[in-house]
Parts: sequence; structure tokens; C-alpha cells
Amino acid sequence: HTHTVALSLTFKCFTERHRPSWGSCAEQGLADKHLFDIRRSLGLQSRGSRGRRACWRAHSKHMLDRFEIGSRGAVALAAALKTNMTLTSLNLQSNKLGLEGVQALAGALNINTGLTTLNVSNCAIGTAGAVALAEEIKRNSTLTALMIYHNGIGAAGAVALAEALKVNAALTALDLRLNPLQQEGLEALCEALKINNTLTKLELDGIGYVRLELLTLIDNMLHDPVRAARASGESDTKPAR
Repeated sequence: HTHTVALSLTFKCFTERHRPSWGSCAEQGLADKHLFDIRRSLGLQSRGSRGRRACWRAHSKHMLDRFEIGSRGAVALAAALKTNMTLTSLNLQSNKLGLEGVQALAGALNINTGLTTLNVSNCAIGTAGAVALAEEIKRNSTLTALMIYHNGIGAAGAVALAEALKVNAALTALDLRLNPLQQEGLEALCEALKINNTLTKLELDGIGYVRLELLTLIDNMLHDPVRAARASGESDTKPAR
């Protein structure tokens, strides 16, 4: 978790009025090589305070995928996100965040007003993690893209996300691929799209057995929500994976 602690401290260097120097960070027990790894991942090359601020503004999108960040690391990142409003995109794909980690990140979304893109795909968040994110999406007005594919999210998670979409007017892209949403989850999302006119991209490959007609209806809704919302009736089209 040393990488994550260093990153959390790095965030705080930019958000606190009195920013600690890189030297003070190192004095807190962080090895120089770990600081270098974090600085390189964040695009931070200058040691001067002006240089750090300039680099931060220039690098508002950060890739931390496959960093082996666990739940404790995610909690530290979430705490940093509560004070940093400069970061706009955060990729945490393929880390071991787990339920505790994603719950912490979800809580940060209730405070953070800068992040527009969040990728927590393949992070073992499960259905409960999706529910936690859904609760915060109801209140968040800045996040526009959420990627949570391959997370073991079941129908209940899709239902929770669907309820969030009914009141959220900011999210435009949602990636739910490779989650066992099944027919129940897809039906909930379909109903949500009859109300939500903001979402324009919804990835649904590999979600289990669902009606082909329902997938077609959702695709029509994403392209023309008003027209598709008036569509009625269901066919007996065979299920598809």
C-alpha cells in the first residue's frame, strides 16, 4: 500500500494551503523510489511549488490501473478525493479494491465536484459495491462516465443503478459489460431509460440470458429516448448471452 499512501499524500500536497515538500513526504517513511513511481504516474517532474501546481493542472487524468491497490489504499485515495477538486479522470481498473474500497470511493463522490470519469472495472466490487455507487450517483452532478465492467454485479446491483439513473442527470456513459445482470437487471435499466434522457452510452455485452428484443429497445432508447419510450409489447424472441 506504499504506492497508495504516497499518492494520497501527493493529492494533499496540491489541496492544502500549506503544501508539504517532497522532502517532508519522504520523511514520513516513504522510500524515494516509491515517490518517483507516483510522481512519474502523475506526470510530476518539477520539485518547485509552482512547477508542481503547473504539472497538476496539465495532468488531470491519472492511470492507476494494475497498481495492486487494495481496500486500505482505496480508502486513502477516497480521503484525498474529498479535498482535491482538480482531478477529472481516475482509472483504478484491475486493482483489489473490494467492497470496502469502493464504498469509500463512493462516499467521496458525494463531496468531490471535479471528477468526471471513474473506472473501477475488474476490482471485485460485487453487487454491494454497485449499490454503494448507485446511492451516491443519485446525488452526484459531475460524474459523466462510470466503468464498472467485470465486477460480479448481479441483478440487484443493476436495479440499484437503474433507480439512480431515474434521478441522475449527469451520467452519459455506463459500462456494465461482463456482469451477470440477467433479465431482471436489464428490465430495470430499460425502465430507467424511459425517464432518463441523459445517458447515451450503455455497454451491456456478456450480461447473461436476456431477451434480444429488450436489448434492441434499449439501443433505440439510447439513440431516440422519446420515441423508444412509447414502444410497447414484448416478443418471444429467444434469449441471448
